[in-house]
Amino acid sequence: MFSAERSRLADRAHHAAVLGQLTRQERALFFSLHDGHLFGGAKTVQGILLTNLFLMHDRVGGIFPRMSRINHSCRPNAFYSWNVAKWSMELRATRDLAPGEHITVSYSDYMLSREKRREKLLPFNFECQCELCALNATAAAESDRRLERIAELNQE
Repeated sequence: MFSAERSRLADRAHHAAVLGQLTRQERALFFSLHDGHLFGGAKTVQGILLTNLFLMHDRVGGIFPRMSRINHSCRPNAFYSWNVAKWSMELRATRDLAPGEHITVSYSDYMLSREKRREKLLPFNFECQCELCALNATAAAESDRRLERIAELNQE
């Protein structure tokens, strides 16, 4: 497990200690994960962590390779959460899924406007092409207005 504190994410000694506890197969799996940050153009432990680290509990983060491979959508059909009692990451569908349908989660806050969602994904060198982000300008503005109204209702 890795500390999810930003100061520790750049701590190479911490990385080496944690990675040193992994088997060769687990290390290979870790290094097969996507690095959306590519510091200096090369894949790094820090970049893999920043791209794939899941916040678990009390500023502790973990790498869950299967969860890291779930695709993004601004209209996700699933969500993940940390179950403290079971000390495990859980994935839950938000609706019935059709056979063969891809499971998607949101890498950012899906209640934000399209512009703000895109801004949140920029550090990951990721440009969303989901059904919401592919809307024309008029339809996107209507969607953003609905999201604003939902946020207002949630605060009442």
